[in-house]
Amino acid sequence: MTSRRRFLTTVGGGLAAAASGVAWPRTARAQQAIRIFDDSRSLVYVADLIPTSVHIPPVWCMAYDIEPMKSMAEKDSFLARAVENGWHLFFEHDPLVEVLDLEQTEKGIRGTGARILADL
Repeated sequence: MTSRRRFLTTVGGGLAAAASGVAWPRTARAQQAIRIFDDSRSLVYVADLIPTSVHIPPVWCMAYDIEPMKSMAEKDSFLARAVENGWHLFFEHDPLVEVLDLEQTEKGIRGTGARILADL
């Protein structure tokens, strides 16, 4: 994974102070997850790496993924980083969950605290 950083102006007095992108080879080369953050919170748009909240387990990949084994390894790495840093995940494609936190359980990393973006 590679990282790029861009600074943003404050968005409506809300969450964003800066943003960074993390690229990985997936369904399209160099797809990125975007992390928007301030001093205390990070919101990560995970794109097709985790398109919906039910796709959190690493074996749940998109059917059109061109490198599913690599995607599973990358998802494992990303999820561990997200749990360690307390990132909130944002799902554009999920019809029921906009934002979700993660927690490590005995069955692996699972989602918790589903809510809408406005509640963040």
